Amino acid sequence: MIKNFLLKVIKTTAALAMIGAIILAFRYMNGSHGNAGGTSIDASEPIVKNSQLKKLSGTGLQKVAENDRLIVSIDFKDGNIEVVNKQSGYVWRSRPTDAELAKEKSNRLWKDTISSPIVFSYVNDLNSANPSIGNVANQKTKISIYQLDHGARVFFTFAKSGVRIAYDVTLKDDQLSVSLPWYLIREPGVTYIKNKLGANKVDKGKTVLLTDISVFPFLGATRNDMGDDGYLFVPDGPGALIKFGSNNGLNSQFIGTVYGEDLTYLNNYDKTLINAMQQSKVLYPVFGIVREHNSLTSIIDKGDTNADIIGSPAGVQTGFNTVNARFTYRKKYKVITSPTDGNGYFRYEDKGIRLSRSVDYFFGSGDQASYVGMAKTYRNYLMQSKGLKKQEGSAVVPLQLNIYGGTTLNTFTGQSFVSMTSFRQAEQIVDYFKEHGINNADIVYEGWGSKGDPVGQPYRFPPASDLGGNAGLTDFVKHAHNAGYNVYLEDNSTVANSRKGISLGKDAVTDVLGNPFDFGYLDDHSYLLNSKKMMKSINSNISKYKKLGIDGISENGIGMMMNTDFSKSGYVSRAQTEVNYAKALDAQRAPFKQVRIANAAAFALANKTTIEYMPTDGSYLTVLDETVPFYQIALHGLVPYVLGNYNTFSEPAVQLLKGIELGGNVSFTVTAEPTQRLKNSDNSYFYSTEFNVWKDTIVSEYKRVENVLNAVNGQFMTDYRQLAPDVTVMSYENGVKVVCNYTDQPFSYEGKTVQPKDFILVKGS
Repeated sequence: MIKNFLLKVIKTTAALAMIGAIILAFRYMNGSHGNAGGTSIDASEPIVKNSQLKKLSGTGLQKVAENDRLIVSIDFKDGNIEVVNKQSGYVWRSRPTDAELAKEKSNRLWKDTISSPIVFSYVNDLNSANPSIGNVANQKTKISIYQLDHGARVFFTFAKSGVRIAYDVTLKDDQLSVSLPWYLIREPGVTYIKNKLGANKVDKGKTVLLTDISVFPFLGATRNDMGDDGYLFVPDGPGALIKFGSNNGLNSQFIGTVYGEDLTYLNNYDKTLINAMQQSKVLYPVFGIVREHNSLTSIIDKGDTNADIIGSPAGVQTGFNTVNARFTYRKKYKVITSPTDGNGYFRYEDKGIRLSRSVDYFFGSGDQASYVGMAKTYRNYLMQSKGLKKQEGSAVVPLQLNIYGGTTLNTFTGQSFVSMTSFRQAEQIVDYFKEHGINNADIVYEGWGSKGDPVGQPYRFPPASDLGGNAGLTDFVKHAHNAGYNVYLEDNSTVANSRKGISLGKDAVTDVLGNPFDFGYLDDHSYLLNSKKMMKSINSNISKYKKLGIDGISENGIGMMMNTDFSKSGYVSRAQTEVNYAKALDAQRAPFKQVRIANAAAFALANKTTIEYMPTDGSYLTVLDETVPFYQIALHGLVPYVLGNYNTFSEPAVQLLKGIELGGNVSFTVTAEPTQRLKNSDNSYFYSTEFNVWKDTIVSEYKRVENVLNAVNGQFMTDYRQLAPDVTVMSYENGVKVVCNYTDQPFSYEGKTVQPKDFILVKGS
């Protein structure tokens, strides 16, 4: 179960400090602090040298590409761009206008940064605490421009620091693609000199090490004092808006790491790992801006695994509202010198992350200049660039039912299995729902493995004998199929819950300090498996799953974290981990109807996939003005999703209504035995699961939402609006509209009444 997995992490702080103190102290006395960095080069990417291209000459703003939708021009003086949307005539600039800059009151460094198409940070020592900022103005920059098909390359030589960076800009139909080729990013690196004793020391005057790079950080930036209306869009939760002029003096900005923090750079000696695990993740690499009835949708196409998305309201750092991607080139981590109290010093990686980064920009206007239009743009991107296909929705949306098998408790006298739902009892649950008119259900069996919940290495097969063993599970699957139901088995392919069957040196992910990455508590270890071991485990288990006759796997681990592996046997970058995880899901998907994933991270999206938890809320940061259903609008009709578990809802009526509003199902968890039997387990967060208590509610709630979900199943969302405070309408391509009323008063819509805390379905003519 997802929460069981996360709870294990939260328990680790004191335990890991105690266990690792002696080991770490020994390591650091001997000068060892793990494998601090590596490289990640895309060997498949063709290298196009400057010498292979025609060098362009000119002054001022010059057109470099044009099609029937866009015109792209580059300023040969500073490398900034302008993009004209030919449909609206609107001009998007990477450098604000002179009139806008004249109002800017920030210091010289910020003014230069605002005007620079490339901004980077660098340090003069691996142990440096404060990076310097480089831009076109403060670096005595030389700019060379070369011709590309449908675009140009702008090559920057930053003479002061010795850094070299290039961006390639190309026009493709309705989009502008901007890439930073890895092979054109250069840094002087570390230079050593001899001290008085003849030993090497870093020459801080000549050493230059890149830490991060931003391209066009002020593209589309706007000021509140110039009368512009609009908002920044940031990928917080399902999506969030930062409205122009609404900051009210709050000195804060949105900073989100795509797919969450890289946890192997963190530690539990100073609680940074715990804190990172508790933060909400950026699930998709999209950001944008809407201003003056025009929109800019920005999608990180490459380098998403090492990117932060930053949304900054006017008045925080500058007088501009701006949103951009910041690409990490070299990460900082803490070298622990005192494990007992977490003291230590910060250090940057020896080597940079050498991969290409790219952002695709899409330009909208008129009715499409909104976050709804931006979500449609992202939907089209997923279909065209990632191969997602329109979902073939079933005539009847299935009941989402989780059946919890059991778990093993550690007691003073040994281990004790707690059976909550045997396979035979599960057959009786199926019979009840079938008899009460539910003809379609997706059943996820949790805690079915040899030791129950959690299911994973090494406790999968055989199925728990206390539940009925292999024969009992096989019979249950057949019984469910006879009722017309699908059966999925919960698994976590990324975690080993014991040292049994693994070698820590060969099979576990290693953190930046050289330790096996362990989420366990004291003797209850949970190691993060490396990609090689994970794939080996998946491939060896597929045949066993197929023999059971199931319809697929419910994968709880892949996507919950995205980490670098610093193993001495083979460094694996975060970018390569993303690729490996996608391949693992493909392997789980191929033999079955589909794979179900617990996490909605964009890299995991594919055909034959269901998302088991789609967020409806964000982080509630004060800088954010409104949460919007961007992700749901982008995915509905492509990937089916579940919006939460009814058993855990604090306000069931409201949260079920939210599911209806956003076109998603909700799940129910049941056990044959009373829930209090789990009170001493990691799953004690369940207040109530007993089937006899829940069965009538499940039937009535499912039948309440069945018709509306059937009406919109597989349909693209076309519009979303607030009709009044706490009253919304979602529109679909087949003409159906769903109106939800969260207020305590009736609401009238097109001659129909929407009762309080209720909804209506309006079918198109």
